[in-house]
Amino acid sequence: MTNRAMTDKRPLPKALGRMLGMGLLAGLLAAVGCAGERKPIVPVRGTIRFSDGQPLPAGTTLKFEPAEGRTGTATATVEAGGSFQAIHVSGRSGVEIGKYMVQVFPPREAEKEFYKYVSREAAEGSLIAEVREGTENLQLTLPKTGRSP
Repeated sequence: MTNRAMTDKRPLPKALGRMLGMGLLAGLLAAVGCAGERKPIVPVRGTIRFSDGQPLPAGTTLKFEPAEGRTGTATATVEAGGSFQAIHVSGRSGVEIGKYMVQVFPPREAEKEFYKYVSREAAEGSLIAEVREGTENLQLTLPKTGRSP
């Protein structure tokens, strides 16, 4: 027994074709509308230091997580002396305008020493940075507990 609908080569009725087309168009518009409007990306460079003024170890990773809204994330790798340059998730240099929680992840080889002086809670959520138009030199300070290395 064959299914006539599967073997019938006649075109769909016009009304059904229009309904399918309208449904696809509505779905596409909803998907585009949900994407949200992207904020401008501004170049962000800066330095990050411990509260005692010492720079963080080279190779430390900074992750800029949106504190509000739906902005994209950004990351940076700390260079010698504590300097960094943020890279947006899109690959462009910079960070979208907005407020961010900056998470700090030390290089694996310095992790044990790093966490002697900084709590994981502080490293993974205590820094807040606001990126505005014209923010190019961001200065971050990570609270340090315990003795200096």
